[in-house]
Amino acid sequence: MNGLAEILDSEQRINVPELKVLYDEFLRGKELDRDFIDLIFSELSEVHRCSSWLLKQHIEEKGEITDEALNYLIEHLEMLSHWESRLVMAQSLPLLDNRLGYLPELEDYYRSCVSDQNKFIRAWGYHGLYVLAKRKSEMRPEVETLLQTALIKEAPSIRARIRNTLRGR
Repeated sequence: MNGLAEILDSEQRINVPELKVLYDEFLRGKELDRDFIDLIFSELSEVHRCSSWLLKQHIEEKGEITDEALNYLIEHLEMLSHWESRLVMAQSLPLLDNRLGYLPELEDYYRSCVSDQNKFIRAWGYHGLYVLAKRKSEMRPEVETLLQTALIKEAPSIRARIRNTLRGR
């Protein structure tokens, strides 16, 4: 993992094709641990932007993550400051729904996403709340009202994400 941290710390912007190569070289087939998750909270924006993307790729590939690493990530979500990292986590964490279930930290994170100025983060925050509400029935009425209101008041791109969420996509 040290080689990966050094590459991400190179201060050069790394594009998606390069990140895919890095994923294949350093992370494919490996269990992610706390050392990797620490990269997501780096003070260097390129490091945490890239490591967030790599985590998303790992989750989408159904890669393994240690319980310690996942717990640390969930406990520190509010520390994410870079908009791309916040977006990627809002997109990725619902994919771990079967493993995570309902957690108050996730609810807090998704609610903060719904309040974000960035419309993409807001859109995926609504999606995350919807996924959580499927797990926690007490949330359903409030989240349904929130989504219905957003379908009227939010930007078209957010409404499209919500419609896809409600259709189960």
